[in-house]
Amino acid sequence: MKTIDYDVRYRVPPVLESDVTKHLVLCHTDFGSVQMLYYAFRELHGTRVLFRGYPTGVPNVIPTTFNTPWDSAPTLIQLMINKISMQNDIHTFYEVYTMKELKDLLKSLNVTENRYFINEIKRKFPDWSEF
Repeated sequence: MKTIDYDVRYRVPPVLESDVTKHLVLCHTDFGSVQMLYYAFRELHGTRVLFRGYPTGVPNVIPTTFNTPWDSAPTLIQLMINKISMQNDIHTFYEVYTMKELKDLLKSLNVTENRYFINEIKRKFPDWSEF
């Protein structure tokens, strides 16, 4: 798992555009009273990368694709830059390779597991049945 906990506007993150389809790219945002967990995905026709997320303190909320300038971009890196530029909150990005890493990350973030979120992202992992 890669953790990107710095301002990507000033330092290029070690991610590739193909990571959106090959791995799970997450953004954990701390708004103070609310924390959000987003995952990146490429839209159906492949022209934009978007974030889809949910508030982590509420169990089993269906993730939402937000229609905002900071939740959509032509590339993954631009999406990360938009998120940091438009929202003055704490953002940490993760690239997760296995379901075990995801489980450990959710536990370390004290994030309520969300069955809708898990159902949407489990196809990224060959070992999803262990969740």
